[in-house]
Amino acid sequence: MSKDLSTLESYVWKGEKKKFGGETVQEQIRLVDASPEDLQKYIDHCKIMLFNDSQQHPGRYKVLATIHE
Repeated sequence: MSKDLSTLESYVWKGEKKKFGGETVQEQIRLVDASPEDLQKYIDHCKIMLFNDSQQHPGRYKVLATIHE
């Protein structure tokens, strides 16, 4: 089973929102154009968002586990 390349090429990483002269701008990069180093940064960020143990900013799985308990 092969993946549709047009779908893979549509995946983008949205960067941090920044304000320029009263306008909010968000940088985007297509994942197929990202370097291996950038892809690793994005993967690490996703892992933090999912598994973070911080009380201030818990990861999604931590929140789900709390809800389940």
